[in-house]
Amino acid sequence: KETIFLCLKNNKIIGAVVILHFNRMAYYNSSYLRNNDLTLYPNYYLLWEAIKYLHMQEYEYFHIGSQVDKNLKNLPLKHINLSFFKSGWGGMAIEWEHAEKMFY
Repeated sequence: KETIFLCLKNNKIIGAVVILHFNRMAYYNSSYLRNNDLTLYPNYYLLWEAIKYLHMQEYEYFHIGSQVDKNLKNLPLKHINLSFFKSGWGGMAIEWEHAEKMFY
């Protein structure tokens, strides 16, 4: 199942967040941001609305993506900033293994 949260300004979509969910678990799938108005941050608002919605629906987990290991060296600033952003929503971080398929 999926839920799409939309943010409108003057009847135009300026932001969207897609949440996939199944069996009391939810996953932040993707988002859209209209870049011509950088004074608004609709996706922050939509993410918060998604958290409130999932809480009201009694979901157990909401995965908003991985965070980087702070002990790693030479991380791109973009990854550090994104991890900081994700940690600001509260909740708890759950460690899990990641795998990547390599083709040669």
